[in-house]
Amino acid sequence: MTSILAAIEPSGAAPIAPLVADARPGARIVIVSDFLGDEGAMRVAAGALLAAHSDVHAIHVIAHEELEPSANAIRAVDPEDASIMRPLDETLRARYAANFSNWRSDTAAAWRHVGATWTAVTTGEDPAMGVRRVIGASVGDLSAAAR
Repeated sequence: MTSILAAIEPSGAAPIAPLVADARPGARIVIVSDFLGDEGAMRVAAGALLAAHSDVHAIHVIAHEELEPSANAIRAVDPEDASIMRPLDETLRARYAANFSNWRSDTAAAWRHVGATWTAVTTGEDPAMGVRRVIGASVGDLSAAAR
C-alpha cells in the first residue's frame, strides 16, 4: 500500500461518489482524498455502505502547505486548476487557517457520525508511518484516529 500511494500523482477533480456507490456491500472501502470535491455525495454513498455492513475508511490527505502557508504575502494557485488564484497576505492567511481548521473538524466529525473511520495524513509525513496510523485507526486505536 505504501509504494502504491507513493507512486500516485494527484490531479484533476474526478467525482469519487459514483465509485463508492458502486462498491459491493460488505466490502472494506478505503477512500484516499483531499475531500474537496464531492465530499457530501461521497459521505452519503459511504453511509449506505456502512448500513450494509461495510467497513469504510476515509483518509484525508492534506498538503503540508495547506497547514502552514508561507508567512510571505503570496498569490495562492490551486494545483489542480491554475485558473483559481487568490492573494494570501497576513490577514487572509489567519482567516484561511481558521476556516480550514473548522472545515477539517466538521468534515471529520460528519464522516465519523456516519460510522466511517477518519484519519488525516499530511504530504510531509513518511507514507509508511501514515499507513501504520491508518491501520492502527482501523483496528480501534482511537489515539491514532483522532490525529
